[in-house]
Amino acid sequence: IEENFYGELPSEEDRLYGAIRGSVETLGDQNTAFIEPELAEVMRSDLSGSFEGIGAVVHMNDAGQLEIVLPMEGQPADLAGIQAGDIVLAVDGRSLEGLGVYDAIALIRGPRGTEVALTILRSGKPEPLEIRVTRARVDLPTVEYEMLESNVGYIRLYEFNNQATERLREYLVKGFVLDD
Repeated sequence: IEENFYGELPSEEDRLYGAIRGSVETLGDQNTAFIEPELAEVMRSDLSGSFEGIGAVVHMNDAGQLEIVLPMEGQPADLAGIQAGDIVLAVDGRSLEGLGVYDAIALIRGPRGTEVALTILRSGKPEPLEIRVTRARVDLPTVEYEMLESNVGYIRLYEFNNQATERLREYLVKGFVLDD
């Protein structure tokens, strides 16, 4: 390739990452992905239990679009009016078409206090909306606790992260139901 390719070659690193990404994509498993080092940092911040961004749970839907699953209550996405089911078409004018979920998340996240413009497709609206959101520090809800009848405690574990064990330990006593 280096000797006979006509045109400008991507960097050696880009070619290597592309080859690895292509190999992983042939597995056909949406939960298995190659993550470049910069994007891996995004995932590591999730494991810490907090990050700086808009505070929304997202996934890639069957059409390959970034869909808002849940704007976290009281977080910037929720306060800006983003709704479950919204499709994010672009971030700061950059189309998300062809990007993976982690690449899209990396574009949306950023330092607290900075603003991001999301182009949103909403069911029932004829035209896309532009919603501006000011990023903030988002603490992930890890564990939810509630006392039920008969003195039985109910714990819901939202996410396994670095805080999960300690927060779960605070609530575990005899008679609890653990829900994932």
